Amino acid sequence: MVPYLPNELWTSAETAKYLGLTQTRLLLLAGKGLIPGSYKAGPGQHAGWRFDANKIRTFKLLRDEHARKVTGMMNIHEAAEFLKYTKEAVRRQTRLGRIKAIKDGDGSKAEWRYAKADLTQFLINRSKSGNNGEGSNA
Repeated sequence: MVPYLPNELWTSAETAKYLGLTQTRLLLLAGKGLIPGSYKAGPGQHAGWRFDANKIRTFKLLRDEHARKVTGMMNIHEAAEFLKYTKEAVRRQTRLGRIKAIKDGDGSKAEWRYAKADLTQFLINRSKSGNNGEGSNA
């Protein structure tokens, strides 16, 4: 049997950035065996950690999907589908402060996350005000 050898290894800095964690938090979790694909490279206290990029990508996808299911959070595509709006209309309503959202991540890769309860409240407020909004059918 041939052992599995990762074809792309990331440093702790690269992995922490990708997962949106501090390096300290990442290394604490890796040390407890909670980050799949983590390898301690070298002997002793000064050994560096390396992370299997493919396993980290899979871990992030599963973590994000689990978080969405547990918290009821939606990305922009799911929010637009739920509201029957275009993504651009959802972004506009978010910028105007009419739809509550949380920014997930930093910089240009940050994404808006929407709670189903907040989207429902937006629809209720819209119907009370008599404003049919900017839905894709409007």
